[in-house]
Amino acid sequence: QKYEGMVPNTLELTAESGSFVTGTVGFLGSKVNTMTSSASLTSPIAATETTPFTTVDSDTTVKFDTSGTPTVTYGDYAELTGVKATAFSLSIDNGLRPQTQIGTTDLAGIGSGRFTVTGSLTVYATDETLFNNYINTTAFGLLLQMGNSSANYRFYMPEVKITSAQVLAGGNDEDVLMELEFQAVKTTIGSDVFTCKLVKNES
Repeated sequence: QKYEGMVPNTLELTAESGSFVTGTVGFLGSKVNTMTSSASLTSPIAATETTPFTTVDSDTTVKFDTSGTPTVTYGDYAELTGVKATAFSLSIDNGLRPQTQIGTTDLAGIGSGRFTVTGSLTVYATDETLFNNYINTTAFGLLLQMGNSSANYRFYMPEVKITSAQVLAGGNDEDVLMELEFQAVKTTIGSDVFTCKLVKNES
């Protein structure tokens, strides 16, 4: 089958301690054709082979900005004392929608919707900072970086708010964890408006 008019709609990333960083990309297309023979593609681009990112690499990190001033400058983000993450997830949704029409299965177009960025963060419950941010609805900056020595991707969210917080005390001889869910908020930095900024191989 040949899919046409494909537009990226969603991105889901998941990282857990001691494992690979995994992700899925969702597309919305305007047309699909059933093919009865091999297709002849014009200048096809072969997929590249790269080393998967892992959470044991020092280039995969979680950093925060608690200054109260939204920023997308790497040096403004740092680890919080006593906050150690064991997992995080990130969900980006472009809010696209199919625009159907009478007389054909092809779409008339693809409509744009609201851009939303949400995610989750699991940390050891050894510090009260993030839980207090949840109680007080305090916004802060969050930076999720994944990569290795040859490449990295940084997701800057200059203003996020925690939408839920749950302390998990499993039982005897088990660590107490805090599961947090967050949503990025649109904010203005200089003349630019950000909800999330993705930067590749930033020095």
